Amino acid sequence: MPITKCIIPIAGYGTRMLPSTKAIPKEMLPIADLPVIHYLVQEAADAGITDVCIVTARHKRAIEDYFDRLPELEAILERDNKAHLLDRVRSLSDRVRISYVRQNEPRGSGDAILAGRTFAGGDPVLVLYGDDLIRGTPAPAELLSAYERVGTSILSLVRVADEETRRVGIVEFDHSEDRLHRISRFLEKPAPTETESRFGVIGKYVITPDVMDRLGTLSGSVYGETFILALSEAASRGRLHGYELSGRRYDTGNMLGYLEACLDYSIAHPDFGEAYAAMIRERVGQGISVPWF
Repeated sequence: MPITKCIIPIAGYGTRMLPSTKAIPKEMLPIADLPVIHYLVQEAADAGITDVCIVTARHKRAIEDYFDRLPELEAILERDNKAHLLDRVRSLSDRVRISYVRQNEPRGSGDAILAGRTFAGGDPVLVLYGDDLIRGTPAPAELLSAYERVGTSILSLVRVADEETRRVGIVEFDHSEDRLHRISRFLEKPAPTETESRFGVIGKYVITPDVMDRLGTLSGSVYGETFILALSEAASRGRLHGYELSGRRYDTGNMLGYLEACLDYSIAHPDFGEAYAAMIRERVGQGISVPWF
């Protein structure tokens, strides 16, 4: 059966983006003219997902408001014949059913995913974290296609530099076919000398019921070791694969990655991208001077 459910865990505090994220969920920060959370739900819907569960927290109410209908605004847009704007504010709420689960406090990746266990209902699910945007071929489409081939949990992989291995999970393989790799070992933030692999894991997965059930039986640390253990056990049974994404990855959870995404998405925007690119060329021609500084 095709995967139709997606869990999006976003209950964290966004500490790498403070002080803005003290008042604004980092997933609501705009990339060009859309917030990060919009891109995540949109790419899930484009891949055939019909139901989304957002694992949220008390300081993330703006996300619930964003996906809610606002009849007063819609009436004004209809009155003023602004059909294009009306379509944009309704588009996602008309395509997917969105529900919410509260996580009282951030307790690691495993706990965040487990918060959506009732929603999953024993089905495999797509999981999308809020820190990673992929430009190009959307990650959900690639992950769901890979799942159809092997029927196991799937992790998203990107190649990382030596100095980045200490910041991400790294995987090793015992079999590869094109971009799909059967994972034999999962290493959490290893030193570059601990492994020859430079394939890092980012926050987009397919999680099968066996991994979800194992999370439910583990009691562990608040820092996500339960998820690492569940994945390592799946790898030892040959039930864990990784897919090397073909698109460009942006880490929107840190300021430099966020600004890079803003730059590239804005330049590619069909409405104002050309004018924005011209503005940048003008700044570059001036030695990137900023007149008001």
